Order: sequence, then C-alpha cells, then structure tokens
Amino acid sequence: ATELLDLATTPTLRGDFVEGPATGVAVGTARGSEVLSRVSRAPAVRTGVVVGYLSGVTWLTVVLLASLSCTWRLVAGASRAGVASHKVLENVAGPPGKRVQLLASREITQPIAVGGWQRTIVLPEPLDAAGDERVLRWCVAHEWSHLDRGDWWSWMFSGVVRVMYFY
Repeated sequence: ATELLDLATTPTLRGDFVEGPATGVAVGTARGSEVLSRVSRAPAVRTGVVVGYLSGVTWLTVVLLASLSCTWRLVAGASRAGVASHKVLENVAGPPGKRVQLLASREITQPIAVGGWQRTIVLPEPLDAAGDERVLRWCVAHEWSHLDRGDWWSWMFSGVVRVMYFY
C-alpha cells in the first residue's frame, strides 16, 4: 500500500521516460531528461554548498586561533610594567586591579587589554617608560573598563559566532 501511495503521488524514472502519477503513462523523453538532469545536479550543488561552508568555517577558525596565538605570544614576551603604571592601575581599579597583570611591550604602539582567566593590560614600552601620569591614567582607565565589563569574553563569543555564521 505504501508503494502504491508513493507511485500515486510522485513520478517514477524508468530508463529515458518519466511515468506520470498513478497513470503509468510515459510522459516523454524530453521531460524525462529534464527531471533526470535536475536529479543528477542536486547532489553536486549540495556537496558544493557543504564544501564551501566547511571551507569558510575552517578559514575563520584558523584566523581566530592565529589571532589568539599572536596575543598569547605578545603577552608571554612582555615585561612587567613600571612602578608608576602600577600605581595608576591601583588608583583607577582599586582592589580588583591587584588581580590584573600589568605589562609593557615594545611590540605594540597602543595599549591592549587581554581578558580570559588571567586578565592583563599591556602598555607600549615608551608609554610606560615616559611615566606621564595623565596619559597613563587615561590609557589604563580605558583598558581597565574593557576588563571590568568582560569585553574579551564578548569578543570571543562573537568570534565563534562569526566562524559558524559567516555567510
């Protein structure tokens, strides 16, 4: 009964002909070729879409991991910031600032905040060495605000979403 129902609702392919629903009458060679052509292209298109999507996911995953690797390399190569910078952080952040690692690096030209489990602020070495308290206060306050709000986790979440839904 199930086979009869399927035959009654869908055309069947037999050789070069397509038999119409429930009639068994050959619709013709032209229509049969058209249906066969559509049927044979569908898997190729589906495969192309899947391969394209997986290629995009792979590429963006590599980019995300490379950016994390560069960030970790930068933090690992940075040195402890000066006393003046630590005092500014203590004034800006208060007691929670004691859990923040404050570093200086000559590889960057702008301060950055790195979140995660070990929250870190990396200052450019010339900025740290200059000891200009007003400029340090603005820079450290700005980077502290990113750490305090948890912006790094939002950035990571958006990176994963970007990888999965890049289209």
